[in-house]
Amino acid sequence: SPSPSLSMSLSHRLASCAASQRRDVMEEAIVAATEARDFSALSALVATVSEDSSMAVDARAVFLSSIEYFEGVEFQLRVEAVQALLAALSQRANVYEDVCTAMREALAKWYDKAGMFRDAARVLSEIPLDSGNRAYTNSFRASVHVNIALYSLMDDDPVAAEIANNRASTYISSLSTSREDRLTRLRYWTNFARIPDANKRFYDASVQYYRLIKDLVEEDEKDRAMEMGIVCAV
Repeated sequence: SPSPSLSMSLSHRLASCAASQRRDVMEEAIVAATEARDFSALSALVATVSEDSSMAVDARAVFLSSIEYFEGVEFQLRVEAVQALLAALSQRANVYEDVCTAMREALAKWYDKAGMFRDAARVLSEIPLDSGNRAYTNSFRASVHVNIALYSLMDDDPVAAEIANNRASTYISSLSTSREDRLTRLRYWTNFARIPDANKRFYDASVQYYRLIKDLVEEDEKDRAMEMGIVCAV
């Protein structure tokens, strides 16, 4: 739990500084706590700024920008610090849900790069898409479910992948022609082919691989899908 002395010290600094300096004080507190591996200080920061509604705008901006700072921090320390912030922020989800979502997306990307696909899927599944506190677009919902399915496949869990991809199917037809939505749609259909392949339903997989070819642009990708479809058909 947050140290009372830490909260009092930070509270005093924030109360005594000019409003224009609040963000600098908050940013310094995040850096100092992270470098000292003092995760209770990060919790204390969240508790302190949440006591004064006038700090909410500055706090949200600082917590969001802190993601860029954490990009440059060593992996394990970065993950532990963001998890500490998430634990504190998620208790105030009605105020910080957008921050929590951005941090979970960042964590998923970091886990992905580290080859920790199960953790990447888990942290994305913690995004409360149906919480009611924030209106998520169909594009975002589809992307989250498709990526959970992709990470589950990479973790050799086709059952979890199929559940997530089926959830994405609700939103696929409403996607636009934007580059981001086209990528989500392509990943969805790729998952759609890989899931029955992983489940040894080879006929279904071959049909989906052939269907996927028409959505691919790069020739090497088309050749790969064709190869996979032939293997499954044989």
